[in-house]
Amino acid sequence: MPQDPSATDLRGKQLTAPVQITGVTVTPSQGLFQPPFEMSEADFLRLKHKGPVTSLGAAIIGFALTYTLPLLAQRFFPTPGDGPISNCRWTVAAISLGIGFLVWGIGLFGSRERRTLMKKIERHFHENPNQKMSVRSGRNR
Repeated sequence: MPQDPSATDLRGKQLTAPVQITGVTVTPSQGLFQPPFEMSEADFLRLKHKGPVTSLGAAIIGFALTYTLPLLAQRFFPTPGDGPISNCRWTVAAISLGIGFLVWGIGLFGSRERRTLMKKIERHFHENPNQKMSVRSGRNR
């Protein structure tokens, strides 16, 4: 089958509009088309690993929740013989949770490289929205 001469002119070019090619029959289909975001392995690793500060914050939150859950159980489901919970224990629980969330937030939002990469990805998808295209009977509509 001879090739359409106009098809060879399109190689290596970025297309921004539908192209009419005669003599070709295609199965009716529909799709969303969007330029891909090209990401290096280093960028992927920046997104995947949140860093040591975030991990430390998560560990502190884990400690605080482990410390707080028995206090909540004793408060809401008291058993005979349980004495009152001292304010000092509630203070330790609250301070631990506060410090944990503070450190975790600093680690999550403090990474400039990660934040820059996220803005770059958001800008790419904002500037290149999905384009719905239907192909029927060899013609783009």
